[in-house]
Amino acid sequence: MNTFMPIQPKRLGATLLLVSYAALVSCGGAHDHDHGDEHSHEGHVHVAPHADEGGILVELGDHFANAEFILDPEKGQLTMYTWGGHAKKSVRSPSKSVVVSIDMHADQPLELELLAQESKLSGETVGDSSHFVASDEALVGAHHFHGLIRSVTVLGSEFTDVKFDYDLPAEGEGHDHDGDGHDHEGEGDGDEG
Repeated sequence: MNTFMPIQPKRLGATLLLVSYAALVSCGGAHDHDHGDEHSHEGHVHVAPHADEGGILVELGDHFANAEFILDPEKGQLTMYTWGGHAKKSVRSPSKSVVVSIDMHADQPLELELLAQESKLSGETVGDSSHFVASDEALVGAHHFHGLIRSVTVLGSEFTDVKFDYDLPAEGEGHDHDGDGHDHEGEGDGDEG
């Protein structure tokens, strides 16, 4: 006995509509982030590309772009990278510098000017860079602070007075954010380039 049931067009259309809607409201099936910690958006999370070095993500706009901060407490150096909405592809900024106010509970916040970095390898120049760096002896030995990005322009939009908290994990604390051993390399993330 043949139990084959013909496809009913009404049901097929409704099913395709439901599946399409689910794909639109999610990040998509192939994305490079886990779903446990870090920077979240309604059920999914973006891991900082330099998380293993203490990198943290700061959202710029609603799922629009990200700034990643990395503190080197031995050198007293703060680095910022600008990334697309899923923190997978770097995006360049026309900013020649980015001022970040750092509050480490001192008398006065530290106003730190991170300068755009040139790179012959990537072709980035001052005024067209995704990499900003500054050093200050007040950051030597620091592991946490409250930050405020005064102004940065990314993907044609200016973001001002963006607050964030930085906490460098204690030595020995791992940065295995997904712990699943799954290799996300080569998967797209939908960032506009």
